[in-house]
Amino acid sequence: MKSKANKGELWEALSEVGVPTHLIRLIRSLYYDQEATVRTRYGDTERFKIKRVPDKDASSFLFNLYAKVILRKLDLDDLSIGVEICGRTISNLRYSDDTTLLAESEKDLKNLILKLKEESKKMELFLNIKKTKIINITNKKVHIKINNEETELVDSFVFLGSLIDHSGGSTAEIKCRLAPGHAAMVSMDQIWKCKDHQTKAYHCHCVPNHNIWL
Repeated sequence: MKSKANKGELWEALSEVGVPTHLIRLIRSLYYDQEATVRTRYGDTERFKIKRVPDKDASSFLFNLYAKVILRKLDLDDLSIGVEICGRTISNLRYSDDTTLLAESEKDLKNLILKLKEESKKMELFLNIKKTKIINITNKKVHIKINNEETELVDSFVFLGSLIDHSGGSTAEIKCRLAPGHAAMVSMDQIWKCKDHQTKAYHCHCVPNHNIWL
C-alpha cells in the first residue's frame, strides 16, 4: 500500500484505535509547522515545509494503526466470506503491515480485494495491485483482474519466515529448513575427512526446564 493520507485523517484514525488525546497532540506537534532541509553532496537545500504524514517506510507504527482502522471499517469478520478453521470463518490474517485475505472461491477473493481497495481509497491509502500475490491451493484455475490490472498468481512465497506453496502442505517448508543445515555440513566436508584432528563423540541429553548437558 502507498499512503497519501492527509494529516486530519491520521489523527482521527489514532483517536479511533484508542490513542490518548495528549499523545495525539504530541505526535501532531512533530508534523505541524515543521520545516526540513536535505543534505546533498552539493550542500544543503533550502528549507521547506513538511506537508505529508509519515508513510509506511518513514513510520511503520503510525502506518499500521492507519491500516488497522481501514480493516476495522470493512468489518471483514462479519462477512460470510473466508476459510473455516476450527469452526470459525477466517477472512483475513494481519501481522505488522502484512495483510492476507482468505477465501474459498475466486469470486469471494475478488470481492474481498475490491472491498479493501475501495475502503483504502476513501482514506487515501492506495492498494498496489502489482505487488499483490495470489496463491491457489485447489486444482481450479484462478484469474483475478482488478480494474484492468492483473494480479500475479504464484506457486509459492515466503510469509513471516515460512514457505507457503500451492500444495497446502508442509513438505516444501521442511525441505527449505533442511537445506541450510545440509549446506553447512557439506561445507565442513574437509574437516570431517581430515585425519589430523582428534574427534570425540558426545551423547546429548535433553532434560526439562530448558537445560542441556553435554
